[in-house]
Amino acid sequence: MLTIVRKQTAIEAGLPFVYSDNPADAELLSKGYVREAVNDTKEVFPRAMFPGERRKEAAAFSIGSKGYMGTGIPSGGLLKDFWEYDPATDVWTQMADFGGTARGNAVGFSIGAKGYMGIGSNGGNNKDFWEYDPATDIWTQMADFGGTARSKAVGFSIGNKGYIGTGDDGTPAVKDFWEYDPATDIWTQMADFGGTARYRAAGFSIGAKGYLGIGSNGGNNKDFWEYDPATDIWTQMADCVNFTDCLGFSFGGDGYVGLGTNPLSGITNLLYKYDVVSDTWTLVDIPLELSRAFGVAFVIGGVAYVGLGSDFTGQFSSDLWQFGYPKLYRYIK
Repeated sequence: MLTIVRKQTAIEAGLPFVYSDNPADAELLSKGYVREAVNDTKEVFPRAMFPGERRKEAAAFSIGSKGYMGTGIPSGGLLKDFWEYDPATDVWTQMADFGGTARGNAVGFSIGAKGYMGIGSNGGNNKDFWEYDPATDIWTQMADFGGTARSKAVGFSIGNKGYIGTGDDGTPAVKDFWEYDPATDIWTQMADFGGTARYRAAGFSIGAKGYLGIGSNGGNNKDFWEYDPATDIWTQMADCVNFTDCLGFSFGGDGYVGLGTNPLSGITNLLYKYDVVSDTWTLVDIPLELSRAFGVAFVIGGVAYVGLGSDFTGQFSSDLWQFGYPKLYRYIK
């Protein structure tokens, strides 16, 4: 498998080839490199390291051309700082702190030009919910989450509505599922999640449907379900793999689940792609360096970004990796 290192790292190391997304990269041309060919690739490659405190169990979402990440659990205490990532410049910028208290295991999603984050745990579970406006860098408290206070839930958006379900409310596991309408600031309880109660599940949305599954309720689960908000019906789909503490995201019309804890291998770099048309899962080949649990993911313009979390050594990570379909240009000496 091809590993694509950062351009600056490749230049400093004197590598005979460098990849760039610029078809006329003046810096490379000035250093004696010549553009060789176009490589349309789905390869994974690193982006700028996160400059804030290393952490796990943060929350993330994307708005327009930027990604956002905040809160989480560092090596000690809890965090409420909030950061913006710009893939065009490969730069992280610290924004206004999250409006609620410091916490881990919160949920985030975006609807239109606004981001939403809330619930989670800071010793006890929370149910507060907040809206973020990137145009003003201001957090506004919205109606509390409609269900019980909880952490380790799943959230995603479909169209102009947000959804949160499952999680740990101290019982410990729940399976209720709620819809949030930002136009009315109202939470509405929908049909319970189709599987058993659980926490640390994974979910994503594709088009007009939501998908949720795996997770733990004492033992790991591998069932996976499709939610149709038009009918408020859950339909069981093909099983995934026994995972918990993992990521769920979608881009390019496919869903992805993985980079979590597997009962056979512990913290792993296993990542599975879900094809909604054929209802099948396929293992994705990615570098071992991506092994982690409790990470974050956000998608910008058809490209996914994955990072942070706890690696297989137990250390917290600050790396960020890009998955996607970039048109990369190979320069050689």
